[in-house]
Amino acid sequence: MCPFKKMDEDYNDNHGNKWSLKNLNLYLRAKFGGHAIRKLWNDIEYMLIHSCKAVQKVMINDRHSFECYGYDVIIDENLKPWLVEVNASPSLSATTKSDRIMKNDLLYEIFSLLVPRKNVNANGSFNSVNGPEININNEPTNFKLLYDGSIANVESNETKQRMKNKQPTWR
Repeated sequence: MCPFKKMDEDYNDNHGNKWSLKNLNLYLRAKFGGHAIRKLWNDIEYMLIHSCKAVQKVMINDRHSFECYGYDVIIDENLKPWLVEVNASPSLSATTKSDRIMKNDLLYEIFSLLVPRKNVNANGSFNSVNGPEININNEPTNFKLLYDGSIANVESNETKQRMKNKQPTWR
């Protein structure tokens, strides 16, 4: 939905015209069915992965920091996603109550990845952590690993080696 259409009859101060992903999913699933929605999310994931890969050489790669990207995507009547823009360090200011809840949830999820709960003591300060031992598989978040560059590099090297040796890709 368009967040800037404040004169639209569907606009209200509680949620503006923004929908949560949960509500969007419910609406689209009811209208188009589960199979179409799975394809839509696969298409969006593909778009996210390939847009990051397209600029990976100019992205800052510092193991001591992270970046949050905001993707603006339009979904047309045929459930085709269109990338409008990608915002590096998107604004976390909120314009409505639901917007504030969504952004608070986003921050909570990010911090859950960055600082596992086992490293935070009862008063909210951090226990000492020796090295990067964050294991996202043991932390309950709503994030999904879309692309693992280390696996892709291994697969790419194996493909290059097969091409060099002219080995078929089937086994």
